[in-house]
Amino acid sequence: MHESFLLGEHLLLIGPQGVAKNRIVDHYLQTLKLPREYIQLHRDTTVQSLTIQANIIDGRIVYEDSPLIKAIKEGSIAVIDEADKAPTNVTGILKSLIESGSMFLSDGRRVYPKDTGDISTIPSNMIIRTHPNFRMIVLANRPGFPFLGNDFFLSLGDHFSTFPILNPPRESEIILLQNFAPNLQREKLEQLVDVFTELRQLSIDGIISYPYSLRELVSIVKHLNMFPNESLADVVRNVFDLDNYNTDVIDRIRSILHRHGIPFDIQKRTVNLTNSHPLKLFSNQETWPMEILENENLEYSSSPIIFNEKSNKQPIKTIESIQRSDSRTQNFSELMFRYRLPLDETTYVHDLNVLKENKTVLVLTGNPISLWTFKLGKNQAKKIDLNSIFTNNTNRFTTPNYQLCVIPGNDKQVVVGDLPNQIWTLVDIDNGQSSVIQSNNSSLTQTITRKFNEMLAQRTASTSRSVYNSTNGQLLQYIHNHNSICILNFMKNIIQQIKLPFPVRHAIPFGDQWLLTDHGQKSSSSYLLNTNHEEKPILSMVQYNLDTIGLANSGGDFNKNSLWFSSSNDYLGKINTNENKNNLIAERYKRSKVLSSNDASPQEVFEKRRLQTFINKQQSLITSFFNKNEIDKKYITKTDIPESSILSYIELIDLKRHLVTYVPIQRLQEQNSRSSTSQHEWHMQTKSSSGVIAAQCDDDSLITIDSRANIYHWEITPSNLQISLDTWSKQTGRVGEHSLDIEYLKDGKTDLNGPKHGKVDPENQPHVGGNQWAGGSGGRDTAGLGGIGGPYRLDSGHQVYQVPDDVKAAVPEHIRKAAKELGQKVFKERLKEIEMSEYEHEVYEKYINKISSEIKMLRSIIESLEAKSHDRQWVRHRTTGDWDERKLIEGIIGEKSIYKYRADVPPEPGSPQTKAKRLRLVVDLSASMYRFNGVDNRLERQCECVLIFLESLAGFEHKFVYDIVGHSGDEHSIELIRKNQPPKNNKERLKLLKLMYTHTMFCSSGDNTFSALKTAIDALQAEPDDTVDERFVIVISDANFDRYGLSPKVFGKMLQSNENVQCFAMFIGSLGQQASLLQQNLPSGKGFVCLETNQIPKVLKTIFTSDVLH
Repeated sequence: MHESFLLGEHLLLIGPQGVAKNRIVDHYLQTLKLPREYIQLHRDTTVQSLTIQANIIDGRIVYEDSPLIKAIKEGSIAVIDEADKAPTNVTGILKSLIESGSMFLSDGRRVYPKDTGDISTIPSNMIIRTHPNFRMIVLANRPGFPFLGNDFFLSLGDHFSTFPILNPPRESEIILLQNFAPNLQREKLEQLVDVFTELRQLSIDGIISYPYSLRELVSIVKHLNMFPNESLADVVRNVFDLDNYNTDVIDRIRSILHRHGIPFDIQKRTVNLTNSHPLKLFSNQETWPMEILENENLEYSSSPIIFNEKSNKQPIKTIESIQRSDSRTQNFSELMFRYRLPLDETTYVHDLNVLKENKTVLVLTGNPISLWTFKLGKNQAKKIDLNSIFTNNTNRFTTPNYQLCVIPGNDKQVVVGDLPNQIWTLVDIDNGQSSVIQSNNSSLTQTITRKFNEMLAQRTASTSRSVYNSTNGQLLQYIHNHNSICILNFMKNIIQQIKLPFPVRHAIPFGDQWLLTDHGQKSSSSYLLNTNHEEKPILSMVQYNLDTIGLANSGGDFNKNSLWFSSSNDYLGKINTNENKNNLIAERYKRSKVLSSNDASPQEVFEKRRLQTFINKQQSLITSFFNKNEIDKKYITKTDIPESSILSYIELIDLKRHLVTYVPIQRLQEQNSRSSTSQHEWHMQTKSSSGVIAAQCDDDSLITIDSRANIYHWEITPSNLQISLDTWSKQTGRVGEHSLDIEYLKDGKTDLNGPKHGKVDPENQPHVGGNQWAGGSGGRDTAGLGGIGGPYRLDSGHQVYQVPDDVKAAVPEHIRKAAKELGQKVFKERLKEIEMSEYEHEVYEKYINKISSEIKMLRSIIESLEAKSHDRQWVRHRTTGDWDERKLIEGIIGEKSIYKYRADVPPEPGSPQTKAKRLRLVVDLSASMYRFNGVDNRLERQCECVLIFLESLAGFEHKFVYDIVGHSGDEHSIELIRKNQPPKNNKERLKLLKLMYTHTMFCSSGDNTFSALKTAIDALQAEPDDTVDERFVIVISDANFDRYGLSPKVFGKMLQSNENVQCFAMFIGSLGQQASLLQQNLPSGKGFVCLETNQIPKVLKTIFTSDVLH
């Protein structure tokens, strides 16, 4: 901007409202110490008021130069604000000023450039010379809602050096807000910025009308900075309560605020912590004899880890939103936050871990292999592409299996490995720098490589294995039934080559040591390998076969007597040594029932991650994860979560209080999910039998991820839960509010006579208590709200008084049964009124539930539609025509723009519709819709689209008059809904959908799209102009043109054949690239591909609001 200014250009700053355009200009001119003249335009600005201003001085009208003329004379900077508000004929005079440097004023004076020679024909006092330092900085909003300005850039943008001013980037916005509210916590600023980022995106998508900007955000943080004790939920009401009149908009705003943890407009708050159950726990001590073997039996060597000389920097992509959602806004439970990584259908989750030092979550995904990182509580993530590292070395005969290893004490680098191909690389999570670990020429490495290549040649399963110990940062590599192992110590950056006196069957981390089992030995013994010794590894024999107990997780330091383990036999085992260190003393809390290992033997429980366990020593809390089929049902607490939606359980064992708690992990239902869901879940089962991968944070909270990359953050420690619950209770309370918004009725009668509807009050007065009136509150027997014994709910619009829960619980069972029967009877009668069976009602509700959000979105779009038709009206502020009686004074004092005349002009932006828009929806009922519905759900999507239309247009008859016709191989105009006769109820809407399905089943093969389109255009054109605001024809098709020899070019010409009827095509099905190729061959803006139902409202918004068409 500064470069353009120095080059002598005039500047145009254009952008949405509230993004600090004025502040930018003020700061810029103040920095340069340049004088300025400010003028603000508006809808009543005239050419004369832009150049001359009338002021009253000492009771007299005095005409002075406007700030624009003063700037021209004195060489100041003219800041012209709100330029989009003024009529285009007024701002048009700036064009001549920029192009030629000249301008004619209403008082006869003329503006000329400085270098213009003498003009003898004009008196010198009538000439104004433009100062060489004169510049214009014009500020304008983008056209449309909320200020409904003109498109200034379209008319004059090419004469300025134009700079779009948008809302600042996230980090810049946070820094800016910190200057306004230095005492406010950064977490709260980030919370607000993320909320407004989502709201702005909704405005861009046309879902909400108002573009919430930096201006509203600044007002919120300034208020919070000044009044820190006020709750955030109350402060944001100052901004969002203005949208309370629009239930659809306020629902969306509420959901966004709740997702980010702001308890806005909460009606009911609940605590949903899972109940605990008593558990009989028994511990016993065992002594395991241990003998340290002679080191002479070990062949040992060490060398530095060698990395490939070529270190690559992998591409990093910033993910702006991972759909973070605060789970405790309305209900308090163990679940704190939800996240969702935006994975493709072909991408699979492989591993999860946490950097405890900086609370960074790491997720490893495959196909393509990528490393995702994000901070807990944040909504942004980084994605590091690692595919190039592993692609060239991957064997096509092996199943991809990747592992993520965190190095203790290192919060910058992680190790990523390809297990089948034994490729390991060190990755810097900050800059994406990666270094592949290079193979050396040791005998062990040669043996591993040779064996591995032999097995690949035979296409058999690999027996080369790698095991990582997260306690000491060591990676152990070995070959099944071979006596040589290789340990990569990432903390010391060395490779240890060890030749054992026995062949290794299994290697499992055991605290900071390694548990090894002898492949050939049949006696009940195991080996402990300590590689932490400075001089040489120490090998000990334990006279107990630990491999048979199904070891899962372990941790702790052997030398500090802090080693622990869990297994399929034990909740927890603690290991101590005696003074001579010749015995291991094991304190074991055994399970009452040995866990089923499914397809894994006890020796493979760790390798196949059949049991994930974490320990909190301070709280004596053991946490494990299990499949829901492995849990004893008597310990399961009933919740609102359906059984089918539960994926697995978190098992919490409290050793101090002898309690067990099973917290359910919910499986999120995927929209439009098909067989790919089971494939992802199958892949996750190979990683973890519980269906989730878990990791523990430094504060003992847990992170889980499921097969669809849904990440949950859990708080499970009782002491932490109590602190969080106290904080949550304070935050969710409103200022001056001491209890929930429920008024309980006390000392009322509780005798019940039987359910009934009750008498109807013709005056609709509020009735509290009693058992006479229908629609009352806190009463008994009658239909109403908040009472007891009534047959069904009936809201009369008054304050609700709730009877206490103990009174409700005391209602006799026969009264409950009678109330339920009466309620069902009335419900069936209501269905009968619209001739709708219970089954049909369920079918219709299933449709509606799938598209409810799309209906709300489209209704918001329809509500904001403006008039587009040209009306004949008076055009004012003209120099010719009839005298405008409203400008008599201006005429007396010499103004020339005092005339008016009648003309056809477009309506002002934002003008309400006085005539309805005419719409015809042409749907495809051809045989191919039914034939290929099983491939891409095209017929089901079309029915959803039609239902979205019907539900969204209900109540907007003053804005839209519509009809719906279909076409197939039999007919080109099948009447489905007549003009001005929309379906009256759900029965008729469902009947229409059934008719569409039935016709596609029995119609002949063929396609009459072209004939249907021509008939629709002719029918709409024949309707009188004075009754229609705009005419639309929307053709829904499956893009199956090539099968019937239909030309896309001919179709495109038909869409543009009538300038009075705007025609568009929506393709809701496609075999391969049919729809995309067809769209490319149509005129720009005429064809849309909608292969997902949620895209329909956005497409319709584009159709209904496109100014290019007019």
